[in-house]
Amino acid sequence: MHGIYILVCLDKLSGALLLPVGLNRCIFKIDIFNSVAVFVFSFAVGGWLASLSVAGYTAITVRKLVKTEMMDAEPMAKPSPFSSLELWTWSGIFVISFISAFLYPTSLGTDARTCLPFLLASTVIGYMVGSG
Repeated sequence: MHGIYILVCLDKLSGALLLPVGLNRCIFKIDIFNSVAVFVFSFAVGGWLASLSVAGYTAITVRKLVKTEMMDAEPMAKPSPFSSLELWTWSGIFVISFISAFLYPTSLGTDARTCLPFLLASTVIGYMVGSG
């Protein structure tokens, strides 16, 4: 049977569907055919594009109804750069928390608590790199 395997992990406490961090933690897998996978993918992408289009056209329509004019933004000072110590510290937290969450998924009690330092570090590193 040719198909695509979708791995589904079910959190035992909350019952929420999670993306698998390790394949050994998945409870079951669903075998679907390629045509169904293409349909699901196109449905998800189509819905995403449709929601973006509706939001954009709604904003444009409201601006036209209220007759809002676009103004140039005032110049702002560039934020102070982050030091290399801060960047290396958060990078270390990022790597260590990812490895610990991958190897010991319930080391802080639950999967969600164990992933929190990794998610926080990835957010902070994204801000530091994006604003620098």
